[in-house]
Amino acid sequence: LLEPIGGITARGPKPKVAAKGYQAAIAIAGGAQHIGLLHQSGSLYTWGCGGSGRLGHGLSQNGKPTADATRPTLVQAFNTTPVIQISCGHSHTACITAARKLYL
Repeated sequence: LLEPIGGITARGPKPKVAAKGYQAAIAIAGGAQHIGLLHQSGSLYTWGCGGSGRLGHGLSQNGKPTADATRPTLVQAFNTTPVIQISCGHSHTACITAARKLYL
């Protein structure tokens, strides 16, 4: 008995739809215990272990720059200038702004 082959066979669970805005990520970087995400708007989001201030969340965010973040959190220091590139190392995050300034 032969069965015709063709068409698309559904496999696995139905794909999840990303929350509005998450699909606009243009870059993501990972360090040892933290992650940075660059949004197409130039906003920078970081989350993970905040030790040594690697997330960039200043005193205005939770009052403790070394606090951990369990979900993507906007780095408010770049509200007025867009970020164009990010990189995460073992215990730091680096970014370049549209004004061509490097921040570590």
